[in-house]
Amino acid sequence: KPTIFIKLFFVNNKPFAIDSISEFKYNQNYMSFTIDGIWLKNPSKIYFRYKLKGFEEKWNYSTDGKVINYNNLSPNNYTFIAQVKNEEDVWSQPVEFNFTINAPIWKHWWFWILVIGIGLLSIYLVIKYRVKSLQNKNTLLEQRVKERTFQIEQQSKIIESKNIELEQLSLVASKTDNVVLILDAHGKLEYVNESFTKINKMTIDELKKNKGETIYELSNNPNIKEIINDAVKNKRSVNYESLNKKTNTGSEVWASSTLTPLFDEEGKLKKIIIIDSDVSEKKKQERVILQKNKDITDSISYARKIQYAFLPNINTINTYLPNSFVLYLTKDIVSGDFYWFTHIDNCSIIAAVDCTGHGVPGAFMSLIGYNLLNKIVNEQKITDPKDVLLELNNGVLEALYKNDSESKDGMDIAICKINHLNNTMYFAGAMRPLWIINSSSLVEIKGDKIPIGTKQSDRGEKIAYTTHTIELKKGSSYYIFTDGYADQFGGPKGKKYSSRKFKELLTNNVTQNCKNQEKNIELEHHNWKADNEQVDDILLIGFTL
Repeated sequence: KPTIFIKLFFVNNKPFAIDSISEFKYNQNYMSFTIDGIWLKNPSKIYFRYKLKGFEEKWNYSTDGKVINYNNLSPNNYTFIAQVKNEEDVWSQPVEFNFTINAPIWKHWWFWILVIGIGLLSIYLVIKYRVKSLQNKNTLLEQRVKERTFQIEQQSKIIESKNIELEQLSLVASKTDNVVLILDAHGKLEYVNESFTKINKMTIDELKKNKGETIYELSNNPNIKEIINDAVKNKRSVNYESLNKKTNTGSEVWASSTLTPLFDEEGKLKKIIIIDSDVSEKKKQERVILQKNKDITDSISYARKIQYAFLPNINTINTYLPNSFVLYLTKDIVSGDFYWFTHIDNCSIIAAVDCTGHGVPGAFMSLIGYNLLNKIVNEQKITDPKDVLLELNNGVLEALYKNDSESKDGMDIAICKINHLNNTMYFAGAMRPLWIINSSSLVEIKGDKIPIGTKQSDRGEKIAYTTHTIELKKGSSYYIFTDGYADQFGGPKGKKYSSRKFKELLTNNVTQNCKNQEKNIELEHHNWKADNEQVDDILLIGFTL
């Protein structure tokens, strides 16, 4: 029989995992299903039918898989059913997805009972409140006479304290090193403090005569009008910066300003206060920091070019492994994951390597690993995967620990040697497995639990790796990879993607050609990650022989 499956499921144009939810709100009523079928004998001769039980009774028919939209569905229980048949008129087992669109709250009988109850209770409380307020009215009138007398006494005290505060504020404004300006509601300059006069060497009258009377003429910030409008509209203080170039010395002075609008009791703009602080030194430091960040980023970007230069050319890999792909997604500019390939004595040797860390530290480790693999295989002609891993372990120890370093750096690796003459593959792994997938099953061959960079003194048993011999079979695909894909956080609950979902993803795409596999797997990663940060470098190598 052919097989049918629901490839994608969207609710209101947002992707949902088909097995993650079955109940939706009343306004989540725009459903999209993408169906597809598999019939290996003659894929082009398949025929589809589908219907949404609860919405329609008759089948809809189609000659190819497609996106099926159901718009503006009413609250109800639904079952989406789809089947596919082959040219022999044999229908597949139907695929079904049951879901419910709940009715809005106002369509429930208890909601209206609750509304009526609240209404009656409100009427009762209002009547009770009015009766009580009438009883208290006479008492309040008596109290108001006493309160008015007390208020008059308090206002006299407040006026006295305000006068003292004004004297203090005036002293602060006049003696502070910050520049203080007071404007009227139209932006006209009314007051500047002594600091302004000292810094600019002109009085308020001289300033008005030489430059103008309003802040729109005096300010060095070209957006001052928009800044004031924003502060007045939102009734809040606004911070902004301005560059002042002194014509007499040619020096640059940066000012950080706080603009505060003041309103009267009716909410009408009364005054505008601007306080300026000299931040020229801070700006200089910012420029230094920005330049240093640019220099560092430029250096790392150039390191990326170097790292990509020593990675194997994809066209070279495809020459010997034509049905293959490499999905390589780095977390940072440079990566701690790398892939390695060579062809020697009618054998193709390919490896997926995960170095300790990512970014710059991981990139340095990848350089060490790549050079060691070239030396071991291409120069020393060691090609048995277990021997390659043992020599790689020794080489990493020699490179990192010859000065008695306590570093725990190393790498995990999966390496395959494909003998094209006898149709046999040899696999060895250090903490990384090999997955063999066909259309019906997935077989995992685990690597040894001995990471590269392990000291003999840290283990009771002698360090030794295992070579697994695999007879290559037609229709099977082989995958080696690092742990970055399965460890990515995302999805509706912000959890890890997991090895289980990764296995399902590869199994569902194994019948696709390599180009489509790479495209679908990368798309699934981006959909799962969404707005989350990528947590690690990602490397996946897949090939069919």
